[in-house]
Amino acid sequence: MQGFIGRSGKVAVKKLSKTDEVSEGQFKDELKCLIRVKHKNIVRLLGYCWETQEKVVKFNGMYVLADVRRRFLCFEYVPNGSLHDYIKDKFHGREWDTCYQIIEGICHGLYYLHNEECISHLDLKPENILLDADKVPKITDFGLSRHFGIGQSRIITETIRGTLGYTAPEYLDKGELSFKSDIFSLGITILKLLKGSTDPPDLQSWHQSLDLDCPQVKTCIKIALLCVDNDQRKRPTIRNIIEMLNGKETMIEMVSTVNGNSRNNSGPSIKKAKSVNDAHSMDIYVAPLPQRITTEANSSASDLVDDQVQSMSLLAAPSPLQRVTVVPKGSGETGTQIRSLGSTEISKLLDVHPLELRFPFEPYKLIERPMTLTNRTDHPVGFWIIPTNPDTSSHIHFQSYFLWRGPSCCFQIMEPNSTWGAVMTMKQCEPPPWDTCKFEVLMIVMSSEEPLKHLEEYLTSRKLNMDSSLVKRVEELGGEVHRAMVKAVICDPEAVLHNQKFKPPMLDFRHIRYVDVHPTEPWILMAQDGGHVSIWNYQTQERVMKLEVTRVHTPATLSRWARGSTSDHWWFVFCPKFIAREQWFAAGDTDGWVRVYSYTTMDKVMEFKAHDEPVCLLCVHPTRPLLLTATYNDEWIKLWDWSKNRKFENKFNTQRHGSERLMWHPRDTNIFASVSTSNVKVWEIRSSHPTATLKGAKKGCYLYTESNRHLMVTLTSDWRTSEKDTSQIWDLQTEECVHKLGLSGSGIIDDIACHPTLPILATRGTARTVCLWDARPTYRLQKIIRLKDTVKGMEFIGTENSTRLFVFLDREVTIVKIDLGTVRTNT
Repeated sequence: MQGFIGRSGKVAVKKLSKTDEVSEGQFKDELKCLIRVKHKNIVRLLGYCWETQEKVVKFNGMYVLADVRRRFLCFEYVPNGSLHDYIKDKFHGREWDTCYQIIEGICHGLYYLHNEECISHLDLKPENILLDADKVPKITDFGLSRHFGIGQSRIITETIRGTLGYTAPEYLDKGELSFKSDIFSLGITILKLLKGSTDPPDLQSWHQSLDLDCPQVKTCIKIALLCVDNDQRKRPTIRNIIEMLNGKETMIEMVSTVNGNSRNNSGPSIKKAKSVNDAHSMDIYVAPLPQRITTEANSSASDLVDDQVQSMSLLAAPSPLQRVTVVPKGSGETGTQIRSLGSTEISKLLDVHPLELRFPFEPYKLIERPMTLTNRTDHPVGFWIIPTNPDTSSHIHFQSYFLWRGPSCCFQIMEPNSTWGAVMTMKQCEPPPWDTCKFEVLMIVMSSEEPLKHLEEYLTSRKLNMDSSLVKRVEELGGEVHRAMVKAVICDPEAVLHNQKFKPPMLDFRHIRYVDVHPTEPWILMAQDGGHVSIWNYQTQERVMKLEVTRVHTPATLSRWARGSTSDHWWFVFCPKFIAREQWFAAGDTDGWVRVYSYTTMDKVMEFKAHDEPVCLLCVHPTRPLLLTATYNDEWIKLWDWSKNRKFENKFNTQRHGSERLMWHPRDTNIFASVSTSNVKVWEIRSSHPTATLKGAKKGCYLYTESNRHLMVTLTSDWRTSEKDTSQIWDLQTEECVHKLGLSGSGIIDDIACHPTLPILATRGTARTVCLWDARPTYRLQKIIRLKDTVKGMEFIGTENSTRLFVFLDREVTIVKIDLGTVRTNT
């Protein structure tokens, strides 16, 4: 039935007949599935109701008063009828673009059901697929659907329901249900659509209505035959099918207007622009080519198709990017067209990640997702990102300092061997955006930056659209164009992992000067004003111990105190450090002394005069009884051995540069590094001369690698330079910068932290942002942490099984549990 909401909102109302009646529990279970299903290729449930009336009915020969229940479902109105009606239309065979769009839409809807909601439809057929005004297919009628639990892959039932001809053989024979049951029904549906008849598909009659020279037709025939294999193990998954569709689309010639001629796009995903000068006209579509289908599936399909279909390649593309070029049109036509050359050697050195941005929607909440572009070539690369739909910017956009071109597109030049991280943000809204958003990504490789800057001028003046004229212009400048497509989709809200806060009410963070974290116990060591050192349990928010470090009054300090030049009010304890294996902690002070205490007995273990300046830096060797000490102003770094009665072992001259950070190498513990305001130096403990010097670097941190390569991450020492947004990764053996990381939307990167035993990197931005990176060679941005206070420092603690990032703020400590499954995604 047709109904109305308001004055003009049409809806479809379905009244369940008596034969459709199910138990109240089953009805509610089905509703729970339908309510959460939201996808553009699935008919949307708008509401439901049921009513109970008392009626006189005849029962066992007698008239009784009984409760009669009626149930109603309210769906969005879909005006163009069912796919069954469309197939019977004798004219539909002339509209291959529409036919392909329908197949693609059904597959995307089924992918959502299987992979996002774990729902098997179990009655997929043309009658249960509706078409909207634009012929977009929408799956409907979930009366037989089943929800699969976590880890569940099949269901055995004794009740056989469904539609003969579309029901999988294992269901009919053994009552076995799985996602592969839907795949069989999908194959039959595609075959009937290709045949152009609702009769049982006749494979011999394909050639009469289809052009087998079209790659899309070949792909769809291949998919359909794989789906209807009697052995469910040989059928592809819906993910395989989507990948096959996307992969074959990259082989289609996409024609664009160059010389004033009209467009003739053979791909259904290409929307025709209203004018040639429309900055948002899209003539390029790309997605990753499919993964390799199983050998059994290939062999089973080869028995049914001719040589033309067998020649189709199902190999996976080694890169998500494809190179595109411009070629002349065919004979009798003018102008040029874009053609994909597939993945090339250059494409393999470029990376866009992820290809699907998943937004866990929550009403009226700002949602962010990271996106990373990597250039591992020795050439500069300009990347251009633009949505395929101009309306996308109304709800999804990039947070960045990109050079914006139009409402929602951006252009940025990347240096050779560099990575750029960006933040895509979904604005606060209710309800969620309905359609999947797609962003076109072009990565333009040039021999130098000058042609890219010249190209940028064209983009600024809107002289080029993202069509064959752009590709042609790039090739005239001696460059290459590589492209990818990124989708932004809505998914269910994630399970919230709340960051732990350490903020005891009795602790005043304004008086905290230095903090250290115990490697195994849930303890934080703090140095406070007035010489107080305390240990806190960050899980229970309780203090474990408190100790007052007393000043050593030497004749020199007493003399200065008597003259009024110094007092205990200006005396501080600096840089406390756990020495966990001894159950000690060490701390420096204003007078240049180092004191070591037992945190179990609170007794002083030792003390010694280390420098004439305040000892502001301590660094404990991970395995040996060695301690490095340094000051901010003194040029000397000193090495001490506490097992030899605090014997002075060696000293290292930083050449008039004080130190700001000391660290031991994570693999070779005979090596350490010192960081000053203008350089980073690497030392071997048996030598007084640095083995490497990185000039112009600051805030260094050793980067753990899964190879024997010695890498260090640094920041530029001059925030006024053009590299103020980047951090550099250095090879310490060659003293060369091998890669750079850039980040948009988080301000200037002003601090870094690396995990000592895992390839994970954290960067801190001036915009109160901490970003987590997968520090393997792809250098992908994986997570963004927005904070409400200024970040003062960061430190990784833990092993692969339990890793946490401690973020020290002005008024609290935030403890972020690191999910390595999220941070270290598969490359």
